[in-house]
Amino acid sequence: IARHRGDASALLRAHGFTLQSADDLERHVSYADFIRLLEDCSATLRCPDFGLQLAQAQDLNVLGPVATIARHSSNAADAVSATAQYLSYHTPGAAVELVSGSDEPAGFTFEVILQGLRGCRQINELSMYLGQRILELMLGEGYRAQGVHFANARPPGPRMLQRIFGNRVEFDMPIHRFIVPEQDLARQVEPADPALRRLVAQYIDLTRQDALLPLTDRVSRSIRTFLPSGRCSLQLVADHLGYSSRTLQRELAIRGQRFR
Repeated sequence: IARHRGDASALLRAHGFTLQSADDLERHVSYADFIRLLEDCSATLRCPDFGLQLAQAQDLNVLGPVATIARHSSNAADAVSATAQYLSYHTPGAAVELVSGSDEPAGFTFEVILQGLRGCRQINELSMYLGQRILELMLGEGYRAQGVHFANARPPGPRMLQRIFGNRVEFDMPIHRFIVPEQDLARQVEPADPALRRLVAQYIDLTRQDALLPLTDRVSRSIRTFLPSGRCSLQLVADHLGYSSRTLQRELAIRGQRFR
């Protein structure tokens, strides 16, 4: 934001963040709020590819323990499969799917699954950049997929996208997708530390057991998490749990409860 001479404090504050909270690694952040923040930054700063620029200033570590599992996988398919399996731990509002051995071209897809936010360009380009980084991590710097599909409309200047993803970039497609040959997905690499990978996966599995708790218990935990921020709301809790606010209220009503 500062690079584009914007007011970072004001933009963050408008979406419930502060400069201090941005550095708090223990703070839970609403994925929906983050998506809206990216869109606001893009519009306010007149920077159409803000999400892509932000992605290039980061690395895979933004995915937390999910990045560790991908980094210590034995091949690209294993890395993508693990990301698909564990992404909901880090980002409940997004989904990755490995496509292999079907009528569709091999590779993997990405989509935002939060209602009303699937078409937001900034988060989609940022996330696809992370997908490209996973491919380069497993298959070598400079690796390019056979094709890269964006569900978004073609931007006025796609040259940066083509520089990052290669010339086989298509727009207005049904879903965000990397097309990667089966043999590339299966190409073996020496995992740096398979024991560490197992430990991190076990940690996430234990943490995700919370998802097996009754919905009312998960809502209560989310409320306790967000109350100190002073922003606890139905929308924030619903985003955190991967529901729309209407659906969450309906599910609570079925259980004789209501969020007020």
